[in-house]
Amino acid sequence: MPRRGRALQAAIILVALCAAATLWFRVPFPRDGKLDSQRTEAMLSREERAAGYATELAHLDAKIEFLAARAAAAANDWTLYEALASACLERARFACRLEDFRRAESALARAFEVAEPGSGPFLLRARLNSALHRFDRIESDLASIEKGVLVDAHTRAAIALQRGDLEFQCGRYDSALSNYEKSWSLDPEPETACAFANYHAKLGFDAKAAEWTEVAARRVRGPSPVLRSWLYLQRGLMRLDRGEYDAALDEYSRAGAALPGWWLIEEHIAEAQALLGNTAQALEIYARVEQATGNSEFMAAIAAIHKSAGRIEEASEWALRAGREYDRLLAEHPEAYAAHALEYFLDWDTEPGRALRLAEENFQLRPGAEARILLARAHLKAQRPEDARDVIEVALASPWRTAELHAAAAAVYAALGDDARAED
Repeated sequence: MPRRGRALQAAIILVALCAAATLWFRVPFPRDGKLDSQRTEAMLSREERAAGYATELAHLDAKIEFLAARAAAAANDWTLYEALASACLERARFACRLEDFRRAESALARAFEVAEPGSGPFLLRARLNSALHRFDRIESDLASIEKGVLVDAHTRAAIALQRGDLEFQCGRYDSALSNYEKSWSLDPEPETACAFANYHAKLGFDAKAAEWTEVAARRVRGPSPVLRSWLYLQRGLMRLDRGEYDAALDEYSRAGAALPGWWLIEEHIAEAQALLGNTAQALEIYARVEQATGNSEFMAAIAAIHKSAGRIEEASEWALRAGREYDRLLAEHPEAYAAHALEYFLDWDTEPGRALRLAEENFQLRPGAEARILLARAHLKAQRPEDARDVIEVALASPWRTAELHAAAAAVYAALGDDARAED
């Protein structure tokens, strides 16, 4: 079956590896940061071993309810609305629910309404806009923070990290690295270590990416089911990107044991099972996760499995469901879902013009190599291989090095009749 987009990783739908929410880092990790499953399981209390996704979600819900009541009781304190927005954003990333993003937006809007002119939760709004892929709105908020009279090292580090993420999405990789290094020198937080890991993974430095994943673990002290699960997931993603599907599945299984019931881990287990040819297991998991989340990406994955097995009627039914949901999501949050929907339209839509339009819009938002790959594929779908070549060759000339890049380039050169280059 075709590989799906990796936008759901890490941090998950709308969460990149380097944009981990405070939920994942609020509880300390073992001091040596080792990800040995037997050792870390032994360190957990009975209560921590029993805590799963449902328990973590219940904690978040209680936190949101408490903060909402506090904010309502002190309507002129913008910091309470900031705290509420932050908790809603945590839940949005953890539970994959669009309504949580809406609630975070609403709380942020209220915070700025009651804040004095020139003050307010600018950094949190930048993070929310990053999660929703509104990259053109981020820099102005970062600049507003820097205008403050006293900006501590922790805040300056957070600004540099956010700016590095923005530069990375826009394909300015040297600038992204410089900002990550600045953030690390000011305040070496685990989020920044994760940004380094993602940077090196996408540029083809697998060993360095793995090292930085371990560094992220060492920067947090004490056990945490959520963090352990998430770090196992990152190791699995790196294995999957190298085609090591059995090894990836092992890492995902450890992630699932660390935090039972988390849909994010289960959908990656399903993907690995499908790639290994275990389609019955994959379908069972995808169906369960789709029912729990209503996520269109999982509908499309189910459709792809049925299509590969020749069950065209079932594939069409699931594809239509996914298409209707993507139409709804694009109408509400076009920036956030452009790349997700684009993967679907490239695989299923019979009108290549729509995929091309989405790819161009996505590229305008984030003109990095990842968006170039999608744009090249859209040009191919529209029978425009020369345009696809112009786009993909810029990506090939960049430091970006992923299997998806080379697969797209091979398809482009094959369409142009350049068999030798395609084979290379």
